[in-house]
Amino acid sequence: MKANKLILPLLLALGSSPLYAGHGHHNKHRGHDTTVVKARVSQVEPIVEVVQIPQEHRECWDEEVSSSRRHRSGSGLLTGAIIGGVIGHNVGNEQNRGATAAVGTLLGASIGNRAERKRHAPYSYTEQHCSVTTDYIEEERISGYRVSYLYHGESYTTRMDRDPGKFVRLRVSHQLLD
Repeated sequence: MKANKLILPLLLALGSSPLYAGHGHHNKHRGHDTTVVKARVSQVEPIVEVVQIPQEHRECWDEEVSSSRRHRSGSGLLTGAIIGGVIGHNVGNEQNRGATAAVGTLLGASIGNRAERKRHAPYSYTEQHCSVTTDYIEEERISGYRVSYLYHGESYTTRMDRDPGKFVRLRVSHQLLD
């Protein structure tokens, strides 16, 4: 019970102490006071910067491409000769079977060779090519405002991020000089 009787007066004493309340001699801002006031804006000028904005464009075009297969294996000639020889052998009779087989071999080889050349003949096709190019357009952007205002008959200018309207708010500091 005695502890409660001592705590209340102690707290009251601390609360009313000049050091605790910030009015003692240890205050760093002794004689220093600030006030917020309004000052009339006399002029607002936007600060304009020109910026480069990239614009990408995809451009495509068709291109004619020619190609040929240079290497021929000779498989057309060989296959044609074998097939022609077999057909010629089967067409002929016993007396001319050798001759018809030989003629069939020559004709088959010629046909097979021609067919292989056609397969490996030069040909052309269309191929699409695309590229991306970047053009730059210029654009004006407001990067801030140059604001002029009047305070106690003097004109001041500052830069602000936004248009303040008719008034700006100033924090005015008053300090006593010793």
